[in-house]
Amino acid sequence: QPQENTKPSLRDTMDPNLPRDQPVKSLTEVPLLSPELRAILIRSACGPLRHDVKKMRTLAELPSKVEISSSEELSDVSELAGVEHLTIYNCPTVFDVSALASVTTLSLEHCERVVDVSPLGAVAVLNLSCCTGVEDVSGLGRVRELNLRGCTGVVDVSALALVRKLNLSDLPLLANVSSLGGVEHLDLTNCTELKDVSALGHVRTLILKGCTAITDVSALGGVSTLSLEG
Repeated sequence: QPQENTKPSLRDTMDPNLPRDQPVKSLTEVPLLSPELRAILIRSACGPLRHDVKKMRTLAELPSKVEISSSEELSDVSELAGVEHLTIYNCPTVFDVSALASVTTLSLEHCERVVDVSPLGAVAVLNLSCCTGVEDVSGLGRVRELNLRGCTGVVDVSALALVRKLNLSDLPLLANVSSLGGVEHLDLTNCTELKDVSALGHVRTLILKGCTAITDVSALGGVSTLSLEG
């Protein structure tokens, strides 16, 4: 039988003479990145490695997927501009994300210093969950899937009418969703200021859990999947 094709680990691409029971301390230990390698995960447990993003340029080719979490020193993300799928989680010193405009799938969850997201309008799938510094989302109307959960400063979502899948949960100031009738999947969980949902009658999947100010749902008869409780 043919052998199963398994992707090599990061250490499998390294010099075989390196001690295999020691942690990777620097990306320069991986001088030639195997074209079979598709992802690199850099987490807080990786010690100094998590601050070594600038040395990505030493790799023969950037992987298509990079995940970085809980780095307190990462600020310059320009070296990651060529990554296709990028996750930067809970990195409190990241603020300028303009270089990431060409990333296909981008998650910046809990990056609270990020304020200006206008350059990210061409990103296909964008997760800004709990980016509490974000207020202006007018430049994100072309994003296909957008998660703004917990972006507590967001009030005006009128520019998001063409987003297919939209998560606006936990937005305490959101009161007007009249422009979102064309969204396919809309999550408005815990939007406690929201009262009028009459424009949402053609949304396919609509979640209104915890929307305590809504009293009239008579206009939602055309919604395929409607969640009101929880």
